[in-house]
Amino acid sequence: MERIKPYKSLGQNFLTDMNIRKKIVDALDIQPDDNIIEIGPGTGALTELILEHDIDYTGIEIDKRAVEIIGKMCAKHKSARVINEDILKTDSEIIKSNTKVVGNLPYYITSSIIFKILEAKEKPITSIFMVQKEVGIRIAGKQNTRDNGILAIAISLLGQSKILFDVSPNCFFPKPKVTSSVIQISFHRELDNFKEVMALVKMAFNQRRKTLSNSISAYLSDIDKSKFTDILGKRAEQLSADDFIDLLNRINAEKNNK
Repeated sequence: MERIKPYKSLGQNFLTDMNIRKKIVDALDIQPDDNIIEIGPGTGALTELILEHDIDYTGIEIDKRAVEIIGKMCAKHKSARVINEDILKTDSEIIKSNTKVVGNLPYYITSSIIFKILEAKEKPITSIFMVQKEVGIRIAGKQNTRDNGILAIAISLLGQSKILFDVSPNCFFPKPKVTSSVIQISFHRELDNFKEVMALVKMAFNQRRKTLSNSISAYLSDIDKSKFTDILGKRAEQLSADDFIDLLNRINAEKNNK
């Protein structure tokens, strides 16, 4: 692989360990009809191995220097291309029903990238992401734990997530100051009112130390709270994704019955 000077402003830490590179690509379980989108391919640590499968591939890279490197790799494959673009500005319609997404995500835009995928019209089959370990723990947060939060609930509304394995700082150039985790996000559910449910989730978690009767009071101003005593005494982290769906449905039903 060619090397370029990492830009701190882009959160660049290039993966160098071949064993980890192979484990990430293996986690994609690439099939002949797959369409692979790689976010921030950098100098091609994963790209090189993905293209060995000779499938449809799109790299989305903001760094023009890296685009040149990936472009050379793609030139050898008729169904491969690289786009010089900010992933957050890329049309989400690039994601199709046969898409798998992979990438080493910079810390400062990890949540934004995941929400972009969650809000896309089509959802990928699976997403394999390298993230900071602390972020991975929050992404995989479970009900009734401190790690349960907005991102964990958002993913659970449409699918599920799990941590596959951790990655030492020694596997990167330059070495980051933190351990990373490789996570998998899979999608298996449609939810037509995803954004509406998420508005409730965000309000609840924005005051997560308060009980729901206080944190979502704006939703409860014109309904009979006595019909919700089974849940309003709980805090946001005590609820699952399905609990939030049910709560919103009950609130809307109560309002419509007035």
